[in-house]
Amino acid sequence: AFWVTTILGAIIAMFLYSGSYEIYHWLGLDDDMVTLGVPLLRMRAVSIFLMFVYFALVGFLRGIKKVRQAMYTFAVGVCVFVVFDYLLIFGNYGFPRMELLGSAMASVIQYAVMLVMVAGFVFFDPDNKKYAINLFGGPYSWQEIQRLLWLTWPIAIDKASIAMAYVWLCKMIALIGKTTPNQACIISSMAAIKDMERFALVPGVAFGQVLTFLVSNDWGRNAWADIKSNIKKIILLSLIMVGIIVLIFCFWSRAIIDLFDQKQEFSAFAAPAFCWLSVLVLFDLVQLLLSAALRGTGNVRIVMFVRLAVVLGFFVPLSWLIAHTPFENKFLQFVLVYGVFYFGNACMSIAYVYRLRGEKWKKALR
Repeated sequence: AFWVTTILGAIIAMFLYSGSYEIYHWLGLDDDMVTLGVPLLRMRAVSIFLMFVYFALVGFLRGIKKVRQAMYTFAVGVCVFVVFDYLLIFGNYGFPRMELLGSAMASVIQYAVMLVMVAGFVFFDPDNKKYAINLFGGPYSWQEIQRLLWLTWPIAIDKASIAMAYVWLCKMIALIGKTTPNQACIISSMAAIKDMERFALVPGVAFGQVLTFLVSNDWGRNAWADIKSNIKKIILLSLIMVGIIVLIFCFWSRAIIDLFDQKQEFSAFAAPAFCWLSVLVLFDLVQLLLSAALRGTGNVRIVMFVRLAVVLGFFVPLSWLIAHTPFENKFLQFVLVYGVFYFGNACMSIAYVYRLRGEKWKKALR
């Protein structure tokens, strides 16, 4: 599993590094943004490779329920990133002033430190000796590799479908910006809104991982009532926590976005857009938790097929249609294109609820 993940990470990193110029042009960005973005993406490709290796090891810790060690590693990584962001972007305390590339280099350093930490936990914790981990033990049979790929490809595809949905969203938002005086304003608004929404969803992501563990344990002992009870409780708790964060962000949206926008170039556009879109974030939260629950029952292919169907059959064509329709009000067009993404998540949630209301999910193969 480690080597399959590492090789996949290397392939993706090489694709991003070698194809960075073509990727930015496909997104429809102007030449100035391409010039800034290509070196950044190439540097980020290095950190993405380290991230894949890190995930391969931290997944083992989560699998044996040592989530605290994973938490400590991530907390240290965040601190390292913040410190080196400050040092390398601005060139403080004798460090080189790298500006935009400084953030990419900080990400490389972050995942290098996290990788060393998690490797220490995995290989040098006395409690893990019973697992007899040996990455170079081999030999590996093709049948074993096929089995691992067969187990992981549905999850990989469903994760990739959501990631590609965000890439497509960026392309459609950039298309809207082509008819305005400043494309960077539209793209920056999307980036700020997405960051705020991702932060608001942090409790939901944490609850989703816990829900997968709980459902998996209950599924193994056929505790069907407990599974549904835990799903309802965690969805309620997550809605409350995420709802509070979203509400706070709505009240102070302009002040928060001003932190991203020191020159006041896109705050007036992004702040009201976030308020309109913030309610729809709850759709994303619900589908996130329901998909985590279904994975815990082994319904990984159902999650994959639902996400692919919604992204390709609903989000992509409808967002393309809205982005290519002439709108005098670009703010409304921006909100509609972004909102389609969250309405797609609502469709996913409906499909997951329908699955859980039946009986077939109880017999899903892992």
